[in-house]
Amino acid sequence: EDIKNYISGDAIQAFVSSIAYSAYPREAYMIYTPMIVYTIIAGGTATVLFFLYIPSVCRTILKFRCAEEGFFYDEKRFQLYRTRVDNTTFLLGAIFWTGLLGPVIIGFLGMLAVFLFLWQATRQAMFSVLAIIIGIAFTVLIREAFAMILKTSFRGFYRRHVNKVNIVSLALETVTIGVGVFYAFVRVAKILIASLLYISRIDTNLLSLDLNIGPLQDSFPKYFRQEL
Repeated sequence: EDIKNYISGDAIQAFVSSIAYSAYPREAYMIYTPMIVYTIIAGGTATVLFFLYIPSVCRTILKFRCAEEGFFYDEKRFQLYRTRVDNTTFLLGAIFWTGLLGPVIIGFLGMLAVFLFLWQATRQAMFSVLAIIIGIAFTVLIREAFAMILKTSFRGFYRRHVNKVNIVSLALETVTIGVGVFYAFVRVAKILIASLLYISRIDTNLLSLDLNIGPLQDSFPKYFRQEL
């Protein structure tokens, strides 16, 4: 019984050791390269956001003065801005923490992507995914080439070659059914990247006024304008 327990414990220890060995980064560059990427991306993002803030303040003030953004001539906005002016006390903390959080998240995502390409446990899977993306992108480029050819058959909204346009349009729609997932992921990526970049931009409305209601409401741009 003791021998059996020893063998079982030794086997479990060997199994855990093999997993740890396969998961542990084998080369130093797998650690310091992502850290360098993180520093560059986070530092660059923070610098850009810092230099965008002052021009945004000046632009918003000029919009108020030129009545491009309604205030005195817009009763609804005037009442909105004159209510709870004490909310401007939220701005200092929001500027600091959102200015810190935005670059940190963006830098972390860039670091994670580089790490997954370098780490031996995920390298093969990441290159397989990259190969799929390149294949889909190549198909999309071919589709765009045919779309450019189709463009010559239009003059405004008028179709100069009706049969040609109908056949090529049907072919393009058929291709889009297959590669539509690429456009969907591109749209998701654009929205997420824009959202991440605008985490620190409390001076700008990220959401449309139609969406800026209820639990989705972002009040900090309103507080920013109240302060000005």
